[in-house]
Amino acid sequence: MSMANSRITLTLYAAEGDLRSHWLRLVIAEKRIAANIVDVPVDELPEDVLALNPYGTLPVLVDRDVCLYDPRVAMEYLDERFPQPPLMPVAPGEKAKLRQLANRVEREWCGAAEIMLTRGKSTEGATARKHLRDSLIAVSPVFNELPFFMSQEMTLVDCLLAPVLWHLPRFALDLPEKPCRGLLKYRSRILSRPSFQQSLKVTALGSGA
Repeated sequence: MSMANSRITLTLYAAEGDLRSHWLRLVIAEKRIAANIVDVPVDELPEDVLALNPYGTLPVLVDRDVCLYDPRVAMEYLDERFPQPPLMPVAPGEKAKLRQLANRVEREWCGAAEIMLTRGKSTEGATARKHLRDSLIAVSPVFNELPFFMSQEMTLVDCLLAPVLWHLPRFALDLPEKPCRGLLKYRSRILSRPSFQQSLKVTALGSGA
């Protein structure tokens, strides 16, 4: 173990209840990257983390002399730095389509989930809950066609969406079984992946680099 630790160059500063931190923990787990994952209190960031990120947000990814505090940029960096298994296509056109899809998932679903996580009992939280429920029901037929979200293989988009779906019970957000059968099967399938179960751990060490 000490030899493995000596080779670790990647550190992720993350918070347990932070949705964006979960994105990166899932990428790290899916790729089995050897990484130090440091639990940080989101309401009281340590001085060393504030020194790394001028915006004072989480997560923060550090890899030798590279410091990234935009989680989407950090996810793509990890995919290029550790190419197996790939979570983005190689072709520029397909990569652009995936980025556009990821942007939609982040804005429409992750944004609503973050509001519920931080202001769930407010009027804004109730509005976000209705928006998320209606939007998931509307898009549910897409999940009948492919094993992952509009893809034959897992991508970064699934890494954005999976933590949102994991929180559905916390949001008391029930989805009707018949129209959402494909989405509910997808949720069960992706949440049961070993990588997702590993991503639930606040501190973890991947097994590959």
